[in-house]
Order: sequence, then C-alpha cells, then structure tokens
Amino acid sequence: MGNYRNFKLVYYFVAQGTATATEEKLERDIRFFERYLRPDKVYLEPYRSGVTADEAHIALCRRLFERHGVEVAGGMTTTIPTPAGDAPKQRLFDTFCYNDERMLAELRRVSELMGRHFDEFIIDDSSSPTAPARPAAPGGTPTTAPTASRTAAGRPTAWT
Repeated sequence: MGNYRNFKLVYYFVAQGTATATEEKLERDIRFFERYLRPDKVYLEPYRSGVTADEAHIALCRRLFERHGVEVAGGMTTTIPTPAGDAPKQRLFDTFCYNDERMLAELRRVSELMGRHFDEFIIDDSSSPTAPARPAAPGGTPTTAPTASRTAAGRPTAWT
C-alpha cells in the first residue's frame, strides 16, 4: 500500500515553490516534513496565475521527491491574470476564460509543459480559499467542488 494502512498522504507543491526551489532548501524541507509525516505522493505544480516554473526547476523538484520515495504527478490551478492590453473580463478568481484565444493558447502551452514531465496531472479548480459554498441539497451539506453520483463500479454517472 503506502506509508499508512488506511490512506495515502498526498502533498500539493505550488508553482511558486516549484519555480524558486533550490536543491538545498527543498532537501531540507522534505527532511523536515519526513520527521512528522511520510508522504506517499506529491502533486507538483509548475504553473499558477502566470507563474511558470522552468524545465530545470520542475526536473529538480521531481528528482528530489522521487529520491525520497515519493510518487510525483503534476497539478495545475487554472488561473491566469488578465493578459496585457485586454479589458478585464468577468471571471471568478481569475480562472481561464475558455472563449478567449490568448488564454486558451496559454492553457495549451502549460498543458504541453505538464505533458512533457508527468504521466498524470490533476486540475485544481479550488483557486480561492474563500470560494462560495454551493447550496446544500435537502438533507445534505454545502460543497465547493462538484460531486458525482457513482455506479457500483465507482465510475461517475452524473455531476452535480
């Protein structure tokens, strides 16, 4: 299984950390966390809100986590500042506008970057800690992320 009997411990390493990591600091930080928690996996984020880690920093971070036995996958928060010269659009939390060609080109570039480094990546769509909660279903609790109805095999059938 992993380091724990009933769950996997997963970290999310944000783009600002990936873009500025040094071998010495990241090695020291990983050793610090290992004293208290034993991570099984890390989602390494090379891009967020216009901050892009270069190829060398992505490779460095991946190598160090793997050296410590941590599985590495990619992560991306789909946020972007308004491109220079563009009028501001109505967007929540600076998420990409999927009708804007310049933003789509940036999303394509970032996705290709991630594809060069990772066999797996997630899209972290919870870009704000103050994201409004969605209304609760009768008898349910509010949620900030989509939930899925699942078949007996565990596959999603409908998103709510």
